[in-house]
Amino acid sequence: MKMLCPERLDAAVIFMQENARPLERELFRLEQSKGSAEDVLRELAAYQNDDGGYGHGLEPDARSALSSVLDTTCALQVLRRLKTAPDHPQVQQALEYLESAFDSELGLWPIRPMMPAGTPAAPWWTYRDSEHWAEKVAEGALNPTAEALGYWIEFGGDAQPPFIEQAESTVRAYLGQHRNALEMHDLMCVARLARTPGLEPEWAAELMERVARETATQVPTDPAQWTAYGLRPWGVAEAPGDPALAELPSGLLDAMLDHDIDGQGTDGAWAPSWDWHGLHTDEWPHAARAAKGLLTEQMLRVLRNFGRIEA
Repeated sequence: MKMLCPERLDAAVIFMQENARPLERELFRLEQSKGSAEDVLRELAAYQNDDGGYGHGLEPDARSALSSVLDTTCALQVLRRLKTAPDHPQVQQALEYLESAFDSELGLWPIRPMMPAGTPAAPWWTYRDSEHWAEKVAEGALNPTAEALGYWIEFGGDAQPPFIEQAESTVRAYLGQHRNALEMHDLMCVARLARTPGLEPEWAAELMERVARETATQVPTDPAQWTAYGLRPWGVAEAPGDPALAELPSGLLDAMLDHDIDGQGTDGAWAPSWDWHGLHTDEWPHAARAAKGLLTEQMLRVLRNFGRIEA
């Protein structure tokens, strides 16, 4: 079993201190018991717009100031992780944005707004025209609708507005109609929904059973595929004993942790397995560095949770 040695940990710490965005830097400091939730919330607030939604490249693959449901769910991941009170202004404003962004005709949340032509973004966030954008929006029954639904149930209080019932109906119907493997990001959104405090227990258990079953079939067992973009166990669970990992083949987790320790770069960071395929070559390095900070902060957390960092 491989361990992250002190020298490689030091390299990761230096990367986080010198190259990560302030938000990930404060999250990392909090994990080290050197920062505070207030420090994280201060940095997170820099990404929130007047409409309550989050943008400004919080999700680094689109460097747009516009609010999006995707960026807002990324912020709510942090707010959930911090166990932020439902009446906190950032939470309440995010919920107000989600209410305004819901598409009642489709019964779901559009993942991103139509961005102006030329916005620096990955090809999967670049739309040919409004018709292409509408096609992508219509695919959002689980990503981001399942995840956004979970945050509204968690933070929205007992009085749930009608559009929440509509969103839940959309998610249930999609899951019932698609019994085969879910798309990777859809599965991750379902995992976050399944962990929602206040979710009806029977449904939460049903969702988690499906997450565990599909995680076991979608995480590649061939080491040759582990450097490519694809589902990682850490996309659905970050700690040992988690029910989302219960059906993984024996030994797979340890082998992937060994592989990921070896995958640390010489700069101390873990790099994204994707790029923008030659688009916006002046902006991609900034997005890549932000992604490195996100991935490195998560990987250090995962390695610590699994006891893979040397004392």
